[in-house]
Formats: sequence, structure tokens, C-alpha cells
Amino acid sequence: MRNIILISIIKVCAIILLFMALAGHHHGDFFFFLRVTIFLISIGCAAWSLYQKHPVWIGLFAVIAILFNPIIPCYLDRSLWKLLDIASAAIFAASILSDLHLERKDNDEEGGYFMKSISDKWKIICSIIAGITILGIYYMFFILAPQRQHEAEQRREQFRLAEQQLLNAYQQSQVELAQKQAELAQKHKQESELAEQKREREYQKAKQESELASKERESKRQESVRNAEDDRQKREQERLAKEQRQKQNEQIQKQNELAKWKQLKIGMTKSQVEKILGKPESLDTVDYLKLERWKYATPAGFYGGGRVEFKDGKLSSWDAP
Repeated sequence: MRNIILISIIKVCAIILLFMALAGHHHGDFFFFLRVTIFLISIGCAAWSLYQKHPVWIGLFAVIAILFNPIIPCYLDRSLWKLLDIASAAIFAASILSDLHLERKDNDEEGGYFMKSISDKWKIICSIIAGITILGIYYMFFILAPQRQHEAEQRREQFRLAEQQLLNAYQQSQVELAQKQAELAQKHKQESELAEQKREREYQKAKQESELASKERESKRQESVRNAEDDRQKREQERLAKEQRQKQNEQIQKQNELAKWKQLKIGMTKSQVEKILGKPESLDTVDYLKLERWKYATPAGFYGGGRVEFKDGKLSSWDAP
């Protein structure tokens, strides 16, 4: 019964450490101590399960020992470690309940006697593991915790000094910024006055240039008006000259056309007439009178076309245009 109680106390210590790892933020020393302690407790519980011939608990405690071993540590995500801590604590708690259940069952069967053949070596091992666990907890809470608290206070003091230095630097920067803003404002005022003077000079210059450009545009406009008038007169002269030449050409064509018609004589053949006047525009035939009429187009300068008549293939009459 004493061994069951001792093993249960060790498992309870493991459960307490696992839930401590879940609560709050700890330093690397705590997690190293947690690895070593859970590893040793898992090895001891696996050996106890082997002694009790419980293969399921042997496998579960072996897995916990592999996960928490400090020799070849497993590096996992923080959220996954939390799940593993909860699962490990549940395994330790379930093993305690299982041991108590088996103890009660054995007592019922054997009349209250329990495991009288347990060796003294196993008792020594369990005692050492329990002592290490108690010493670790004492070290964490009574030695390491005050050191961490002192370090935290030092860090807070350093942070306060740094904050004060930052505040002083900020105030100094604000003073320097105000001085620079005043200097920039004065400089901006001077630059604005210079820019205003420059704009005034540019305005006067642009005004003079605008007046000169207006005068130049006016002179160009007047010149363009004169050129346009000269071009109009020139075009008018060219038009009159062209109409004069056209009238002269029409007069010459009319004279030439009349000269052709004056060459006609009664009795000429069709080929002779065609050679003088050219091919007719249309022809009409009167078979019973043996007449053939040729009509010519109206030449330029005339009001009507010419007409010739053939009788029996000879020229009998004509009408000039």
C-alpha cells in the first residue's frame, strides 16, 4: 500500500508540473527542469508498469518519456505542446485511478494483503524520484522565482530609465523642432517676398512682351489684309484673262467649224463629207425617198447642231450650225 501511495504522489507531482507549464509564461530553465522531471517520472512509471505487467501503461509512459527526453529534445509548436501536456497529465491521472482500482481488487481477493514481495531497490528508486521532484519544485518556487522577480524588477527599472530618456529626448526634439519651424517660417517669408518681387518683374516683362506681340499681330493682320486684297485682284485679273482667252478660243473654233461647212459642195460623196466634218452623231434614213440625214452635235459657241442630206448617195443639202 505504501508503494501505491508513493507512486501516486510522484504522478500527482508530474500532473502539477504539467499544469504549471500550461499556466502563464515561463523561462527556459523551467521547461528544461520539466523535461528532466517528466522524463524520469515516465521512466519510473514505465518500470513500475513493467513490474505490474501492464503493457498498455508501459507503452504510454514510454511515449511520454520519448517526447520529454532532454537528450534528444523534440521541438514542437507551443499550441501542440499544450495539447501534449494535457494528454500527459490525463495519462498520469488515469494511471493513478487504474492503480487504485487494481489495489482495491487485490485486497478483495487476498483479504487485505498487497504486493508483499516488492524489492527494497524499487522503494529506493521511487524515493529518489520523489525527492528530486520535491527539490525541483522547491528550487522553482523558492530560489528561481525570487531571482526571476529580481530580474524582472531590474528590467522594469531599466525600462523606466529608458522611458525617461526617451521622454527627455522627445522634449528636446520638440524644442529643436520648434526652433527649426521658426527658422523655416522666417526663411519661407523671405522666399515669399523674393518670389513676389520676381513675379512682379515677370508680370511687367510679360506685359511688355504682350504689347509688343499685339503690335506685331496687328501689323501682320494689316499685311495679311493687303496680301489678301492683292491676291483677290490678281485672281480677278486671271479670271478675266481666262474668260477673254476662252472667248477667243470659242471664236476661233466657231470660225474653223464654219470654214469646214463652207467646204461642202453639192454632189459630194459620204466619204468626202465624213472626211471634212467627221462622223455624225446620228443618222436617219427615208427609204422611199432614198434620203439619208446626218446630224452633228452642237459645237461650242453655237446654238444648234448641223445637218446634211444625201440623196442617192450624193450630198443634196445641208444646214450649218
